Amino acid sequence: ALDTSIDTMSALRIPVVGYGQPSWAPHTNMFTNLSLPAPVTLGRYIQASGGTRVGVVMTGSLPSTIQSIERYNEAFRSIGLTTTDTVQFASATDNPVRVAQHLAANGVDTLIGFTQPQDLAAVMQAARQVRLNLAATISFTGYDRTVLSALGPQLAGATFPVYFRPFEAGGPAIERYREGMIRFAPETTQTDQRYALNSYVYADMFLRGLDLAGECPTREGFISALRKVSSYDAGGLIEPVNLASTATEPLDCYAFVKINPAGTAFDVARTRLCPDGTGS
Repeated sequence: ALDTSIDTMSALRIPVVGYGQPSWAPHTNMFTNLSLPAPVTLGRYIQASGGTRVGVVMTGSLPSTIQSIERYNEAFRSIGLTTTDTVQFASATDNPVRVAQHLAANGVDTLIGFTQPQDLAAVMQAARQVRLNLAATISFTGYDRTVLSALGPQLAGATFPVYFRPFEAGGPAIERYREGMIRFAPETTQTDQRYALNSYVYADMFLRGLDLAGECPTREGFISALRKVSSYDAGGLIEPVNLASTATEPLDCYAFVKINPAGTAFDVARTRLCPDGTGS
């Protein structure tokens, strides 16, 4: 159904902005600031943290997740990291101590969770029990204050990649975002939410297209004008992207946040890190 809708909107030349999927690439009417993050950047973070041997814990068996794990492992190996077999785990049915012991037996010093925060929390607690010292523990989900309040102490030390300027980094762009949310979306009681910021970015992108399309915008005028924007950054909230090619180019540079030792807050680990290891 989704593919049919995409094809229909493409045929009618209806502009679309949002969180990009690989299937968007052939459709010039569809705009996003993000397709797939470069996995090498995550590998550089692991190396900077002192990690050398990566273990992956996965919940479920979705083919797309398996493909993502393979893509990350290949990138890790390309820069000298060692990878190990993926371990299946679900907190409702599996023993986290068994998983931690398996990771320890394989000499893992870095843990990546392709799983839900509660599952990763269980494995992290078990890792502490078996005295598995990890240089880095990384999750793709969990940069959310509700997760912090529910699982903060269990997830203490966990790192999360962030594909926009972290809220904790502050600065003019974040302040403008917060002020805009308070003014135009007062029903949002907590502005520092990933989905709220993503929605803000996509609204800004759409308004940018309308502005560039002129006083009497048409669908084709909108698409043509926005495709010519070569450095869109949503006022500093995201890395500059070329809207002519975003759907086919990975996001090279991004940020990382880490839960503090007490499990009470996110700290900015890296404001910006790139595949060559440079950043801030």
